[in-house]
Amino acid sequence: MHAARIDAVRKFLLEKNFDAFLLTDPPDVRWCCGFTGSSGFLLVDQSRATLITDSRYQVQAVAEVGKASGLSGVKVEIQRESAIDHISESGLLSRAGSLGIDSWRITVAFAADLEERFPDVELHPIPSPFKVQIAEKHGTEVAALRRAQAVTDAVFDEILQSIRPGLTEVEIASEIVHAHLIRGAEEMSFPPIVASGPNGALPHARPSKRRIRNGELIVLDFGCFVDGYASDMSRTISVGRPDADALKAYDVVHSAQRAAQDEAQSGMRAGELDRIAREVIEKAGYGKTFIHSLGHGLGLRVHEWPRIARRCDDILPENAVITIEPGIYVADSFGIRIENSVLLSSSGSEQLPKSDTSLIVI
Repeated sequence: MHAARIDAVRKFLLEKNFDAFLLTDPPDVRWCCGFTGSSGFLLVDQSRATLITDSRYQVQAVAEVGKASGLSGVKVEIQRESAIDHISESGLLSRAGSLGIDSWRITVAFAADLEERFPDVELHPIPSPFKVQIAEKHGTEVAALRRAQAVTDAVFDEILQSIRPGLTEVEIASEIVHAHLIRGAEEMSFPPIVASGPNGALPHARPSKRRIRNGELIVLDFGCFVDGYASDMSRTISVGRPDADALKAYDVVHSAQRAAQDEAQSGMRAGELDRIAREVIEKAGYGKTFIHSLGHGLGLRVHEWPRIARRCDDILPENAVITIEPGIYVADSFGIRIENSVLLSSSGSEQLPKSDTSLIVI
């Protein structure tokens, strides 16, 4: 798998007539060569691929990358100071006249440092050049995504048994984190959202000390990393019977989510998928309350390409995993979001979460 990804980088170099490419972001480095450390650069040219990391990861890098060197041709080198110092001192760019870099993943300061240290190398910033290949999930990646989602499903089932009036949002959020970790999650894929009553109208509300009250909705949005791959799921539940306005809005979001999920498949445009859900919400009179895009890619990052948004013309790739998460947010009253991750194919989509999307009243 990683040998093919190194080859994909080299094919890109040939297409662009670049001499080398430098991957600097940990998820991209992991995707390309399998190194799971938090600090490492991967420099690829037509004759060699070099992972540069620091001494903290020497044993780990050899175990993860060195063992596959016969397939991927990746050599591990340990820096003394910075990775840029090592590249300069080792002459890894001595034969390069041009270098590709990912403009989505580097800072202006880092690019300026490269230009200063390698004045004879022409830099070519390219926005996420391997985004399509990263989005097209391999079988082992899908298996890891399923494992992460299975943990999140189990946590959702568990917390439903303990949520009750009087608990604070923070108390529920802490239980979500703890339950994920004891089930084998490496870490949360983002801080959990627990937003009750009027706080639910804030799509990315932070858990507060607000206490849950009877008859109100709670937006729950959480996920974790397992084997490096993320889960991400939103459910909206009610503590006691909600009022008629909330019930009506829930039915609209549920219908929008199902409509988009039923039509989702590879080969369609991202904006078209967004439109399917958005039209359901607009026709019901809630158009101004759906205030974000429909979803995003999911993988080594919790937010990957593609972005599922109304003005996005990107084609959804085969075997991409995306989220479908429409919402309605009524200021000072309530919020509703229902989110599933789905695996795309040319014949449709497969829902990864097993948790029910119907309104749960506890």
